Amino acid sequence: MEALRIETDNFHGKKVKIRYLGTGRFEKVDISDEKGNIIYYLQKDISPLSSAEDFKIPRREYFSGEKKPKRVYRGWKNSFIEFSRKLAKFKKIPVQEELYDLAKELRISRKYAEIYAEYYRKLFIE
Repeated sequence: MEALRIETDNFHGKKVKIRYLGTGRFEKVDISDEKGNIIYYLQKDISPLSSAEDFKIPRREYFSGEKKPKRVYRGWKNSFIEFSRKLAKFKKIPVQEELYDLAKELRISRKYAEIYAEYYRKLFIE
C-alpha cells in the first residue's frame, strides 16, 4: 500500500510514526514505534461504495499484533490516534472523570476511552 501521508508525533517521550496508507483514498492507518514495529493499526474494509457512502464502511482497530479487533465502527470517527494526541498533552494519565470528559469531547464511548487509556499507558508510559 502506498503512503498517502506520514506524520511523526511524540507521546510522553516516545516518538511514533503515523502512516496513512491507501491507493487514492484512506484504507489503513498505522502507528509504529521508534524501532519501526507497528503497534497499532486502523483498517477500513475494502468496499465498492463511493466516497459519499463512506459512512457505511466498517473500520477495525488492532493493537500490537492482536488478531481480533479491539473496536469496530462505521464511517469517520475519532480513533486511538486522536485520543492519543489529546492524552499526550497531559503530564500523566488523567483521572477517570477527565478521561470521560475527553471521551465526550472526542465522541468516544467511556468504554473505549478506558480501553484506549490502558493501551496508551502500556505503549507509551510503562
